[in-house]
Amino acid sequence: MPIIKRLIHFLVPDTCLYCGSEGSMACEGCLPWMVTPKSSTCFLCNRQTRDFATCQRCARKTPLSRVYIAGYYEGYTKELVFRLKYHNGVSAAASLAALMERRLTRDCDVIVPVPASSRRFRQRGYNQAVLLSKHLSRQHGAPHVEALGRVGQSRQVGVDRKSRLTQLQGDIYARKERLVRGQRVLLVDDVLTTGTTLHECAAALKRAGARSVDAVVAAKH
Repeated sequence: MPIIKRLIHFLVPDTCLYCGSEGSMACEGCLPWMVTPKSSTCFLCNRQTRDFATCQRCARKTPLSRVYIAGYYEGYTKELVFRLKYHNGVSAAASLAALMERRLTRDCDVIVPVPASSRRFRQRGYNQAVLLSKHLSRQHGAPHVEALGRVGQSRQVGVDRKSRLTQLQGDIYARKERLVRGQRVLLVDDVLTTGTTLHECAAALKRAGARSVDAVVAAKH
């Protein structure tokens, strides 16, 4: 974080979006009130499943074993994600990661963030998935590993799932195979829209020898 932004952050402490108390953008007392899914469903077809597992039918289409969904892209969760992406992200990342950690029901060996394109990284100066992954690593006790890389600058806004899959093929690759080989991987991203980015990341990790790949997202669009 640049020095000026650190100073501003010190002089103007974060306040909870719900109750206004100082300390974080979503305090411990208000986290349970965030808009979260009332039931566990398959991320592709929305069938009810246990622990957000991919249903048997959709399991033939994706290498993802499950996708935990912490919240919906609306209300305060949407505001936190917006601040994560466009307002330096650090404080919002801590609150969102706390919300995400509450959803996790299974252990993992490594936590891997979804890689950002170089264009997005230049625009923001950081990768919001990395911020979330680092916080989750501290909270969940598994190491944070930036095991994926990305080439290409594919724009995905307003593009359907089939076109996204075509655009992303070959864009995402594993760059630290020895750290994921034989491991239970937890992928981390901020927003789930069609699931194609998570799909391609999971495919790259499986090719690198990952034993299983789950994912967790802060919000479903």
